[in-house]
Amino acid sequence: FNRNSVDNNGYALTSYVNQTGTTDNAYWDGSSMHYGTRSGSTNGVTAIDVTGHELTHGVTQNTCGLNYSYEPGAMNESLSDIMGKSVQFWAKPSDVNWLLSNDMNWIIRDMSNPNAQGQPDTYKGTYWYSGSGDYGGVHTNSGVGNFMFYLLVNGGSGTNDNGDAYSVSGIGLSEADQIIYRTQTVYLTSTSKYADWRTACINAATDLYGSSSNEVTQVQNAWHAVGIGAAGGGGGTCTIPSGLSTSALTATSATLSWSNTGAVSYNLQWKATSS
Repeated sequence: FNRNSVDNNGYALTSYVNQTGTTDNAYWDGSSMHYGTRSGSTNGVTAIDVTGHELTHGVTQNTCGLNYSYEPGAMNESLSDIMGKSVQFWAKPSDVNWLLSNDMNWIIRDMSNPNAQGQPDTYKGTYWYSGSGDYGGVHTNSGVGNFMFYLLVNGGSGTNDNGDAYSVSGIGLSEADQIIYRTQTVYLTSTSKYADWRTACINAATDLYGSSSNEVTQVQNAWHAVGIGAAGGGGGTCTIPSGLSTSALTATSATLSWSNTGAVSYNLQWKATSS
């Protein structure tokens, strides 16, 4: 991405390796990286995807600043998993494996099948965590974003936990990475949730590849697969809006409502009172 360190301004990176008291863990502390050791081993927790993961926390901190709790926190973790694996696939093209930390033979998460490691692959579906532990399940609910990205890269079809059939044609790693990076650096904010990430991905794909592009359609399909939003591609399934009503009308604003038509988005036009 032609980015100059985590802050895009040459920030000096410090890593603490084989850190005493840190077992089976690595983390970004807001200014540096810390890597512990594996249980029963002197090996450091420094797999290339883990390292890319921690560095991405630094990038997120310096871009969209996603809060580290509940949905924003799960997205924060997912961004780090996505970019951690992308670093691995770029640096080690012969080691394309969607199991996080596979080159340490220590499986933490499975981006191609989150359920296999107790994570949800559908928004608020099986394994979705609703409690307050782990900052609201940031290391669990990240599975939704991870599976979306896996499908966007590779494609896939099936039925999600909502009973919705999906089919995604993969667009490959390079284009998927550019879309995700643009959401991180341009569109997401500290309080964004998964529905916002879907919108951000559509906007980013539109910016990069055009509003009528296959990339936009597959972004919509990938998010639909994980239970967020409608599938892409149109197809005349929308119905005519009905029940249009206006409330809270003031000199500068109004609230409009209408029936759900199945549309992904709407284009609302109005004019000021005049002759």
